[in-house]
Amino acid sequence: PRAQSAQPIAIVDLDEESLARHGQWPWPRTLVSDLLLGLRDSGAVAVAFDIVFAEPDRLSPGLYANTFPRIDPGLRSALQELPSNDSILAETMKKFPTVLGQSGYYRELIRPDSTPLKTIPIAFLGDDPTRFLIEFPDVVRNIATLESAAAGIGMFTLLPEQDGIVRRVPALMRYGDVLMPSLSVELLRVVTGGAPLVVRTDSAGINSLSIAKLRIPTDGNGRIWHRPF
Repeated sequence: PRAQSAQPIAIVDLDEESLARHGQWPWPRTLVSDLLLGLRDSGAVAVAFDIVFAEPDRLSPGLYANTFPRIDPGLRSALQELPSNDSILAETMKKFPTVLGQSGYYRELIRPDSTPLKTIPIAFLGDDPTRFLIEFPDVVRNIATLESAAAGIGMFTLLPEQDGIVRRVPALMRYGDVLMPSLSVELLRVVTGGAPLVVRTDSAGINSLSIAKLRIPTDGNGRIWHRPF
């Protein structure tokens, strides 16, 4: 447990002590579901994951049974009838506002799932900001079962300056025609009621992003300057 602070944000760190207690990562999604329920019961309003759940949980009963070639057929059938760990986590996410993270990728990915990306409402004041935004050829996404249950989805990709230091954090990015907020921006949007983001532009590019009644200045490419505490 961390000491209480004036900041309304708490970071849940999956540290070495966590791994020693609960086992190696990745944990079963049922344990992640328990983590969400524990955070809800501790007073959290919403949770955002800076983790991508990109594949089905291989510890789900049905998938796990397939790793034993000589397992009794009756036992295999019984395990395959149980709900998957992913479906259990998805049901928990539907009951508690959860924002999933995804990451920009430097090239196009080959994936069997062509489910359209989940989009959020965005309003423009001024010119279309699309041409000013940082663009990624593709994104590393979460599995569809979890994406459909999430209250929001945000990007946690950071781009360092030429000297390797991160000074600006993109508040809004794009993949093709889809505009995607950063993880922190999307969490704030969900917590404040899920209203559309408002992007203001002028001839020099983007100048601000508004969430509810909060207006956040940005540079021309929609990035926020990092201010160390």
